[in-house]
Amino acid sequence: MRYIPLFVLLLSMLFDLRPSTAEGRDTVLLYFGSPHCSPCKLMKPRIRALELEGTPVRQIDVLQEPYLASRYGVRQTPTFIVILGQKELTRLVGPQSLVQLRQAIANDSPNAIVPTWSKAQERLRGNLSSHRKFGSASANALSSNHADLSPIGGQQIVTANSVSSLGEAMPNQHTADSIERARAATVRLRVHDPDGYGTGTGTIIDTRDGEALVLTCGHLFRETGVDSEIEVDVFRGGQCFTLPGRLIDYDSQIHDIGLVGIRTEIEFQPIRLRSDSHHARSGETVFSFGCDRGSLPTRRDTRITGVNRYNQHLGLTNYEIEGAPIDGRSGGGLFDQQGLLIGVCNAADYHENVGIYAGLGSIRKQLERIGMASLMSQD
Repeated sequence: MRYIPLFVLLLSMLFDLRPSTAEGRDTVLLYFGSPHCSPCKLMKPRIRALELEGTPVRQIDVLQEPYLASRYGVRQTPTFIVILGQKELTRLVGPQSLVQLRQAIANDSPNAIVPTWSKAQERLRGNLSSHRKFGSASANALSSNHADLSPIGGQQIVTANSVSSLGEAMPNQHTADSIERARAATVRLRVHDPDGYGTGTGTIIDTRDGEALVLTCGHLFRETGVDSEIEVDVFRGGQCFTLPGRLIDYDSQIHDIGLVGIRTEIEFQPIRLRSDSHHARSGETVFSFGCDRGSLPTRRDTRITGVNRYNQHLGLTNYEIEGAPIDGRSGGGLFDQQGLLIGVCNAADYHENVGIYAGLGSIRKQLERIGMASLMSQD
């Protein structure tokens, strides 16, 4: 009887490896999914078709095997990773066609990267520069109530690498005051549709006549449009208050900015917007707030790594920052050290671990549409 080393046997049990019928290669498809992820359910027949074709597929439930999700840096489901001899060749994020999966499996070059966006994500960010591909950071439905954050849509995974970036270092007193003002003005949004709801983040930028104005991203309302049913969670004294929201205006195609109104008797200190005449610069230290996976708002300290790198032909302003945002931070604010809002979270590049924020020029365009561009000149 042929002797099989123990470590080989253990690896074969872990990855359920079988010889590939395609040219005898040892390529394995790692499929990271979740039973609560709607896009994952869409992928089931396609995964089954690959298995019937003889493709070795290792299906990984990220809730049951979070250590593997952490090991491979998986932040979103579904994620597909093609490996050869434990070396990653290709990574795809989001729902994929059977053709896309076959192409990824057939590709044996570790330097050739297949675009990670799904079809829905491609429609969302179709105008981006072709030199960088990245998936949307748009929020998914994650919570049926405030206490139970059980996911009911596509799910983001916090990995070991990303957790370390969430730490909140002790700032100086001036910055600490700026942080607390931004935290108090950050809200959580739920946008309902026939299949459930998606969650996102917003920032209160104005209050008048008993109504607060929330700045967020536009793609949260792409599917539901002007008929969006919106709930807004505001946080005061350790309590969460849910208020109905009203979509005032949005652009989900170019500037990706949305404006939501909420009627409330709660007093807020709105966040001031930095004037777009004071340009952000690469290397500038900033921080963001967002509702990771629909949770309470958390802060991330980061810095700007690029200014206006995308869609320059459209005259858009945008900022690239260190650290790809986790799902649910869409619409969250980016703030300078004085606590002035300078950007709105709308996308991520998971390959290069960067976040993309709509800049002050895009915010101004949306405010001009409702006659409130004066908010840009408060500083």
